[in-house]
Amino acid sequence: MLLYEEPHDPRDQCIIAVSGYVCGSEHTLRAVFLACFICAVVTMVAAGAVIAYRLGHGLMTSLYRRIDEYLMPMPVDVLLVGWFVEKLLRTIAYAILFGDWAGYRMPYEVIYLLASTFVRITVVQFTIGIISHIPPVFSQRVRSHVRYYGRHAPRSPATPPSPTTKTLEQHEKYLLYVPPIRALYWFNVIYTTLWVLFTLGSGVLVSMGSSVSTVRFNFVFNEILSIASFFNYIIILLVSAYYCYGFYRIIESHTLSSSRSTDSQEKEKKVASNFRKIFLAVLALPLINILGTILRSIFVHYPSITSQVRIADLLLHQIIVYCCIEWIIFAFIFRSSRNQVRSRGASRAFSSSPSNNFSHPGGNTSGSKLQAASGSMPAPSTTQATLTTFVGSEASRREYAAHSTNGATVSSAPASPA
Repeated sequence: MLLYEEPHDPRDQCIIAVSGYVCGSEHTLRAVFLACFICAVVTMVAAGAVIAYRLGHGLMTSLYRRIDEYLMPMPVDVLLVGWFVEKLLRTIAYAILFGDWAGYRMPYEVIYLLASTFVRITVVQFTIGIISHIPPVFSQRVRSHVRYYGRHAPRSPATPPSPTTKTLEQHEKYLLYVPPIRALYWFNVIYTTLWVLFTLGSGVLVSMGSSVSTVRFNFVFNEILSIASFFNYIIILLVSAYYCYGFYRIIESHTLSSSRSTDSQEKEKKVASNFRKIFLAVLALPLINILGTILRSIFVHYPSITSQVRIADLLLHQIIVYCCIEWIIFAFIFRSSRNQVRSRGASRAFSSSPSNNFSHPGGNTSGSKLQAASGSMPAPSTTQATLTTFVGSEASRREYAAHSTNGATVSSAPASPA
């Protein structure tokens, strides 16, 4: 017995995500489902290995960080955990497809749709996390001090003062608009809740029987899902393009004033360059998903398209595109995390050397302006400007605090998204 019985409507021909072996040769589809299963397992293991490394070295302590009263995502860690869960769900779904377990059709529908939803939620949370960690020196937003909860909470402000008037005047025409943290928080909560509820309800309804009315509902549901996904990725694409271009203009302004640039301005330029690279990477994800959404909507409207084309689309997106991009990103994050750990060890060795103490008068205060404006504690500097080089962790912030108690701050790059 197949996952999907013989279709009652021509529009229901060969939708691989739900129709199983109706789409064509059993041997071909078994090979395709097995390849997708193996790819999902390998990607899940890779994500788990990077998560374990970051946990073991204190780079990953929580998925959310309190900013101005609200819990905001730590983008790198949310991306890793989100894709790990997504690949776990896809592994289960492909196992059900490969085994053709008809009795698990409803769980399969829900699991497969949840996996697709996790991709959207993870990309949105990553983008929101990056935006919420943009230093105020680059933005028009003036962040307020944190109101603390609990009578025993520490009383020192978690958010440093806003940038100086001179800094704001110098970069006034290049400042980026950053929504209030409250707006970002509630958008994240509402967006995530609606997508999860929509997915769970749709998965249950799609899996109920194979009557003509249900088949028609599946057709309408696929249209709604395609439209919603399309606009979802279009918004992410536009937002990422705005911030990518904005940071490009900031870098250009620093380059034009390089003849009189200070060490603090060089650090600002370096951080702006890293944020630009991050948003360039974010641009690739919605572009790929927009292409996939368009192809799937075409397949729904034109069922005469051969099953070979649909199978090729499945292989292209689930193996060649998604898995390869995720492997590259995981390798990038792992290399950056390893460099951060090595830099932290070198910083500790330098601070413990008798000939290099930090108690001399004046100290090293380079970059303090941007650190005060960035809204987060700096992390030890590294030699490579990569995605997680400027990702501050709790361990690095504690280390910085220990160094700063000796009378001066360590020269370091400002922390940005974590």
